[in-house]
Order: sequence, then C-alpha cells, then structure tokens
Amino acid sequence: MAAFRWAAAAAACVALSASGARTDELMQKSGLNAQIGQFEKLVLRGVEEGIADSVQNRRGKDLTPEERTQLRSIVSTSFNPQRLRGEVRASLGKILSPADESAVLTWLDTDLGRRIAAIDVKYAEITVTMPERQLVGQVADARKGLTETRVALLRRLGSALALGEASTRTVTNILTSIMYGVMSSLDLSVADVDLIKRGLEARRDNIAHAMRQGAVARYAHQYQSLDDEDLERFVNFVESPAGLKFYDATAAALEQAISQASREFGKQFGEIAKQRKERKPA
Repeated sequence: MAAFRWAAAAAACVALSASGARTDELMQKSGLNAQIGQFEKLVLRGVEEGIADSVQNRRGKDLTPEERTQLRSIVSTSFNPQRLRGEVRASLGKILSPADESAVLTWLDTDLGRRIAAIDVKYAEITVTMPERQLVGQVADARKGLTETRVALLRRLGSALALGEASTRTVTNILTSIMYGVMSSLDLSVADVDLIKRGLEARRDNIAHAMRQGAVARYAHQYQSLDDEDLERFVNFVESPAGLKFYDATAAALEQAISQASREFGKQFGEIAKQRKERKPA
C-alpha cells in the first residue's frame, strides 16, 4: 500500500472538516462527508496494488475470484462511510463548542470557503483515482517557479495544519492496525507487529520531516487555482483560534475512526490469509 497515496488522502481530509444538526452541517459544507467516502476506494486500491506487486515480484500468490470478492466485502464493511461519518461526527461534537461551530460555518458560507471545500473534495478524489506516478509528478511540477510570497503562504498553511505530524500518525496507525489484525487472525505472536511498529515509530520524525518538506509542493498542487490573495485569506482562517481547533479536531477524529476501521479490516483480511496458508497446493 503506497504511503504517498495514504498521506495525500489523509492530508486532504485534515485540510477540511461539533453537536447534532450543526455538526452534520459542518461535515457536509466542509466536504468532509464526501472525503470520508473515498477511504473505502483508497484501501481497496492500496491492497490490490500491494497484492499485484507481491505477485509480480514472486513473493506471493494472486487472489482467486472468490477471495477478491471477499476482500471487497471486507473493505466495504470495515470502511463503511456511514459508520466512519458517525464516529467522526461524535468526536467533533465532543471537542467543538457552539462558538467554534458558528465561526467555522460562517467561513464555510463565504464564497471562498465554498470554493476551497470543493477543491478539497476534488483533490480527495484525485488521490484515489490518479495513478500514483502521475500524481507524484504533478505535485513535484507544482513546486517549480513559485514566488517567495507563495512559498511563505504554503509553509504557513502546512505548519498550521501540522501536515507532517497528522499524516505520519495516520499512515503509521493504518499500517500497524492492519498488520495487527492480520497477525491476530493467523494466531501468530504479535511480537512481529510490535517490532514493525517500533520501526515505524523510530522513523516517525524522519517521515514527518519529509511530509513537512513536501507540504509546499502538495499544497501548491492542491490550491493552484487560488491566487495569493485568496490563499492568504484561507491561511488566515486556518491560523485563527476557531480554524486551528477545527482542523485539529478533524485530524484527531479521523485518526481514531480510521485506526479502528483498519484494525477490523486487518483482522478480517487475516482470515483470507489464513485460508490461503492452509490451502494445500494442487
């Protein structure tokens, strides 16, 4: 599963997202509901690409048609959009005050707020549907020729959204949770999972640094349709007390919901792995 694609999707969601109907309104207007709906496709594509790579490198066997159907069913159940939305909604409702909600909704009701929400939704779709090599190339190209003013604004945006830390936590938790679930289903010791987790944790600072370094290019690509004036207005909102609380709450809510979903997926997918291991060669 490509870490770049996971990180890009996680960052796109963090660049969005509180009680009852007001929270529903926030999630709908920010585009968070639409973005959460992309995780099912993201996971399925990532796992299928990982299996294809394993087969190509002669490290594993391809899935049978029956196993592929099982995989799709497991992904659909574990990353059910409605359930994920419910979990994120509950988390936001506990963190955001009525005043926070009001400030964010005021921003989302502006023309620029609506435009940025639309950009974020579209970018979340791109991270799932675009071939990774093409996406990486476009992001790299977007970094070229930026003015100092533009770079400074994009760095402020990345800093306020804590892109490196948030994306690193999400990627680490997803990978660890899936591995833990698979190991549990195979009745194997979790020592290997702990070892992998320690390895990821040891690399956390390096991964976060790389994410921060890449934030300028990634946001340059995502928000290339905004001129400097509109980009600065967006950054000013993100840096405001309500903006910071909103995006921090969104990142935490997504991290918790996705980690749980990943753990459940890993456990169920482990059953497929267990059956494949027990199946005798023809």
